[in-house]
Amino acid sequence: MHDDSSTRLDTVFALLSDADRRRLLYYLREHGTATRTELADVLTGWRATDRPDGTASDEDRHQLECELHHRHLPALQDGGLVSASLDSDIVETTDWPPWVDRCLDLAFAVETTTDAEADRQAGRSSGERN
Repeated sequence: MHDDSSTRLDTVFALLSDADRRRLLYYLREHGTATRTELADVLTGWRATDRPDGTASDEDRHQLECELHHRHLPALQDGGLVSASLDSDIVETTDWPPWVDRCLDLAFAVETTTDAEADRQAGRSSGERN
């Protein structure tokens, strides 16, 4: 594999290793563009679904806004997957290679498949888990 391709693959995998960044990309891929406020709302709601009580506080949302501004959006922008202007509140996807879509498709399929479904698809019974 060419060094540039290998570096690009490593970069995308590192970016996709974070659940919030994957969720942000799922949303942006579906909608094309979004405001930072919209992304904070969506990701706050998504995080709430990870909790047993299904709720998120204003503090959770504020924390996520900070993470978006200081961590997630700069990383995705540096990795060439989104563009986000400081002058504008708009975030949009870039024209990434088709294999990035395939990585996102696979990640989404895994994240939305229950353990029982995954076992069934793999042809295993639930007692045969490693």
